Amino acid sequence: MKGGHGLHSYSNNSTHQRGAIDAVKEVINEAIIEKLDINILSLPNKTFQIADMGCSTGPNTFIAIQNIVEVIENKYQCQLEFQVFFNDHVSNDFNTLFSSLPLNKQYYPMGVPGSFHGRLFPNASLHIVHSSYALEWLSQVPKEVKDKSSAAWNKGKIYYSSAGDETIKAYTEQFGKDMDCFLKCRAKEVLPGGLILLSFPGRLSETPHSQVFSNIAYDLLGSCLVEMANKGIISEEKVDTFNIPIYFTSPQEVEAAVERNGCFSVERVICIPQKKTQDSISTKAKAISSHMRAGMEALLKEHFGDEIMDQLFDNFLQQLHKSHAFQFGEFATEKKEKVQQFLMGLYDKFNVVRSQILNIEPLPSLTRVYGLVAQGERQQQLAASKGGNSLKGAAFATPKGNSKPSNSRPSTGNRDVSKLFVINVQGHDTLKRPILNYMALGLVEKNKKGRGKSANSSRIPADQCMTPSPVSGLMKEQYNQLISLLSLKNSKGVEPMANFAGKAVTFLQLIMSGYLILGLLII
Repeated sequence: MKGGHGLHSYSNNSTHQRGAIDAVKEVINEAIIEKLDINILSLPNKTFQIADMGCSTGPNTFIAIQNIVEVIENKYQCQLEFQVFFNDHVSNDFNTLFSSLPLNKQYYPMGVPGSFHGRLFPNASLHIVHSSYALEWLSQVPKEVKDKSSAAWNKGKIYYSSAGDETIKAYTEQFGKDMDCFLKCRAKEVLPGGLILLSFPGRLSETPHSQVFSNIAYDLLGSCLVEMANKGIISEEKVDTFNIPIYFTSPQEVEAAVERNGCFSVERVICIPQKKTQDSISTKAKAISSHMRAGMEALLKEHFGDEIMDQLFDNFLQQLHKSHAFQFGEFATEKKEKVQQFLMGLYDKFNVVRSQILNIEPLPSLTRVYGLVAQGERQQQLAASKGGNSLKGAAFATPKGNSKPSNSRPSTGNRDVSKLFVINVQGHDTLKRPILNYMALGLVEKNKKGRGKSANSSRIPADQCMTPSPVSGLMKEQYNQLISLLSLKNSKGVEPMANFAGKAVTFLQLIMSGYLILGLLII
């Protein structure tokens, strides 16, 4: 991260990280209230110890810590003293960090330089560990990626997402090793009954790395460096030997790491999809470029030198303006957002129909989508009455041999999504250390050429879809809200019956990559 308080500094260009902290504040509060199990009376001198790992230069770390301190004080209602350890690499600008400390802070701050992939504290010395937007950084670029004789050699690229399978595999394995180290170390450092609160960006498992929006931005940056090498501004070898040590993980990969560790288990998942903002393309492109420069300039300068930075990011800004993926991913229509909201609220028995709708290109209208789901329910009911299999996509013609089992979680298509994990201890040495883990997931439109089903593959005539029957499961008030969302009229006065939104739904707002994202929080 770029230190200081200058134009391109991290402290002045970290609004999307601040948005992530704000988005999960209430859920973190609930986790502390419900899961933190510390006997305050047993604390030496009633001192509560918190570590923020990957703190960078602020001010986000101070906001996150203040939120945690306040909820702990409200939980225990007693006089406590707080000691907070701010951790990051030894190269972090701790001077800028500590010069920005709030004057009204309610804790005693200390700096702890070092990598959180290793041990940082004595055994059972911490009550809460917090980390936000840090665990996506790998401890190192995978060795295979830097080896010219390896199949994972990443020639002509600076990032893994659009590289070959062997390169992606090397990054995936490196993240797994790093996550194993992180969990192993924290399991020793956190007291029984303590909490680990984590947040970092990632992706849905079914989304290729090359189609994650943030990864596309890194690839665009790489193309700018390749162009500069072609012009002789930098050497080709310089590009070939530079790789960004960042990896966008999936919920399944995190769950696998937790299972390997044996101390924790995933308790729940919360999704926060993207919301379109009203900012112009120019404004958003500048925001992305500024965030990228703040996060990557120190790494780039170390390898390429300071001389090319302005030219590199000027070119990067131009590439963002030209990128179809950027414009599509960040400027989805309001209609598409409403379709996503409707589909995300359906019960799991609609997983197949929902997935098939999301694979239609272009996405059908709101009215047609509602009709497809209603028809799917009717065909499921008919199949069930005849003893048939109701798990197939009833409203769609599925090619023989191409049907796949549906995941238990809804696909979110081309949305930026955030996921929240609350991870509970299963009982390692009788310790009880729940982990709260939030993941901001960035996705863009999949290239469905030759894949998925078109709107014409549906068995439902268009005229039937214009006057759909209500999906069963809604209370009358819920149904009216749904009709309003879909811009439909309940002209027949049909009473809703009950399969939409059997889950608690809350909306959050999240800034990620410089964009306002509407969060659909499903608890």
